[in-house]
Amino acid sequence: MSYCLNPNCVKPDNPDDVEVCQACGSKLLLNDQYKAIKVLGRGGFGTTYLAVDTKL
Repeated sequence: MSYCLNPNCVKPDNPDDVEVCQACGSKLLLNDQYKAIKVLGRGGFGTTYLAVDTKL
C-alpha cells in the first residue's frame, strides 16, 4: 500500500504497483526515493508518515 502525500487528496490509499496517485495524479515517491505507507499522526504543524526507502 502506498499513501499519497498530497494533503488535498480525497482518496490517498493506492496499490503498491503505481507511481502516481490514482485519485489526484501526485507522485507517490518523496524525493524519488521514499514511499509513504501509513499516517502515524497529524497535528497543527504537519503530518508524520511511516515510510520505506526504495533505494536500499
